[in-house]
Amino acid sequence: MVAELQRTSRYRYCYVLYDDDGIPYLTEREPYLFRALNDNASVIARGDDHWPALADRAYHPEELACNEWWAILDFQPSDDREPVIDPTLAIEAGTEIVTPSRRTKALLIRGEERRREA
Repeated sequence: MVAELQRTSRYRYCYVLYDDDGIPYLTEREPYLFRALNDNASVIARGDDHWPALADRAYHPEELACNEWWAILDFQPSDDREPVIDPTLAIEAGTEIVTPSRRTKALLIRGEERRREA
């Protein structure tokens, strides 16, 4: 039996595969990458920011907004950044962060159609 994933979980966009012993495994998820959309927002990290805090500020007062840090992290336009190993560590001060709008997050990133495609 596989536990129900949280509504805000990035793992909702994976397949569940089972091995010969019935043990479930998740496939890699396909991140929703940057798109130059008219309603994107941009913020400059202050140095004490971390990904969950940025998500909370961007999507507050949505319930569990801080859990959607992954949507902002995946959406960054540059592939030459160092990979984020721990999203709770501070982001370097002065770093420009592009934030997908609530509309983009709700309809395109977290949309039911995208989940069904996964």
